[in-house]
Amino acid sequence: MSYNWNEYLTFAKDLENGKSTHTNYNLTCSLETVDRCIVSRSYYATFHYAKKYAETQSGFAFPKKEIHETIRQWFYDNGKRQTFFDLREFSKWRNHCDYDDSVPNLSGLIRDSRKMAGKILHAF
Repeated sequence: MSYNWNEYLTFAKDLENGKSTHTNYNLTCSLETVDRCIVSRSYYATFHYAKKYAETQSGFAFPKKEIHETIRQWFYDNGKRQTFFDLREFSKWRNHCDYDDSVPNLSGLIRDSRKMAGKILHAF
């Protein structure tokens, strides 16, 4: 049975909703950590949805090496260039949240990641 990657998006929404309703889920981390996870999990839910779509359309599983670039390139090569650009931008946001010591305008990235996830998921 395969994992339902959409649960990452559900988890990200739950984290965001918990913040707005002051439900802390007994977390022992900072709100910044929660915010970074919202963006990161939103990206990964969207990425896996796009990957599954590309694999279904192409009829084969993509190799794991450089998978993010490979999936984006597949969309570009198959006439879905806006999805290519959207995934590339979303990946940059996720990288900021996962690797950078400081992430300016994190609340804006949360808002934008929610919109971007919806845009990509509704593109196919």
